[in-house]
Amino acid sequence: MDISRAFDRVIHSGIIYKLKQLGIDGSLLNLLSSYLSGRNQLVRINDSFSHACYTNCGVPQGSVLDPLLFLIYVNDIVESIESSNSLFADDTALLFSSRFHFISTRF
Repeated sequence: MDISRAFDRVIHSGIIYKLKQLGIDGSLLNLLSSYLSGRNQLVRINDSFSHACYTNCGVPQGSVLDPLLFLIYVNDIVESIESSNSLFADDTALLFSSRFHFISTRF
């Protein structure tokens, strides 16, 4: 599982759904929805810029909310995996063992 660009993979409607599931609603949900929606991105190479394109995924990077929103988005991954695991921000470690050897895999 390659999540090297994990923060870019957060689908806005998915994080809003998960926020609602956690009981976040009203003004706070509206604020977070506004924070995520209406985003555009572009590419800059030296002094040249591409055209801006609308995006409906990705957590805006550079604020204290980014890691929190990402963790809310992926936090339930442990419910789907039948192994020992460890989560920290966008770093996930899965631990498997057998009677033959021990395997540790990090994503």
